[in-house]
Amino acid sequence: MSTSLNDKGLNQVRKSVWEYEQTLLSRTGQYYDIDVFAKIIDYYIAKDRFEDAGIALKKALKIHPGSSELQIIKCEILIEEGDYSLAVKLLKKLEKNLPGDKDVLLLLGLSNTLLEKHRAAKKYFEKVVSGNLENKEEYLSIIGASLRSKGRYKSAINYFEDAHDINPTDPILLYELAFCYEKAGELDRSFSYYEKYLEEDAYSSSAWYNLGVAAKNMGKTEKAIEAYEYAIAIDPNFSDAIFNLGVAYTDIGEYKDAIESFSGYLNIKPKDNEAICYLADAYESLGEYKKAEKLYYNALTINNNCHQAWYGMATANFRREKYNSSIKYISKALKYEPENYEYCYIKGVLSQELGEIENAIKYLSKSVKNNPFEHRYILAYSDLVF
Repeated sequence: MSTSLNDKGLNQVRKSVWEYEQTLLSRTGQYYDIDVFAKIIDYYIAKDRFEDAGIALKKALKIHPGSSELQIIKCEILIEEGDYSLAVKLLKKLEKNLPGDKDVLLLLGLSNTLLEKHRAAKKYFEKVVSGNLENKEEYLSIIGASLRSKGRYKSAINYFEDAHDINPTDPILLYELAFCYEKAGELDRSFSYYEKYLEEDAYSSSAWYNLGVAAKNMGKTEKAIEAYEYAIAIDPNFSDAIFNLGVAYTDIGEYKDAIESFSGYLNIKPKDNEAICYLADAYESLGEYKKAEKLYYNALTINNNCHQAWYGMATANFRREKYNSSIKYISKALKYEPENYEYCYIKGVLSQELGEIENAIKYLSKSVKNNPFEHRYILAYSDLVF
């Protein structure tokens, strides 16, 4: 497997790569031992120069055809290039010649993971981490990352936790665990690991942002706001954090702060319809209907199919008892989102206000059917029918 180098070692590798490339230009052959070839190939792989790595590997195998180290590198390149099945075929041959070799077993596990053959992958991974093993933390981390990349978060957590037991302050492991626990729905654990990560790297804007997301999902809106504000203080142009901050302020009814956040976000992304509608809604909630309507119109200018903007126009008119205009706009919203229970509810209420009882029953019953747990819908329908 590829290994990291210190500055002195990297300079030596660069020198070897330069010398090797000079022989290609001059078409003069030069002998390199396996170790030098391996480092040249690893250098190309690290630079994503897989074609150059493949050329160097072919030359290396001509000189050292029996080298298992070079065969393992060949399998690494095949995996990087997406030829997982051929990699598995070659690795199984290597496994017979090198029984118990951890790098071969690891690559077999990685290849099978990428082929979605998770039972076979698990068998190889368990062999990798069994018994005494140098660099066990590194192997555990690689396995965890491969499983995380395929969305197998709970399996990844097991390996990351084992690696974390070996090195409890490694920030990369803390971040991986926080992310995987979040994706696995274990928000308390995720929140705890993001906090631990921030103890190691307090200036990570992405970690503060993710802490905010975890807090918001746990219902800790005030904590989420604090985390988003830290993320923005570190990176003033962190658009996702600015947007989420606006949403959090909206959720707790702090509409002036929401307006400030969404206005800042729109300075970065001026044509984001979702943000425009959120900003309009904040103005609407403060009773500034002209500003709200202007923003909804702006959103519709960008995309006439923006159902959120049509819905916003409907609610802005509804609040001012302009029921004929409101029902026209909510009908537009339903054209694009016919099953949206809130839109159905609004149209049902408007139809009742306008004396269109049959339509009111139709849309209120649909809102209850689509969301039978919302008390507003049940009460409105019950009051009308019973």
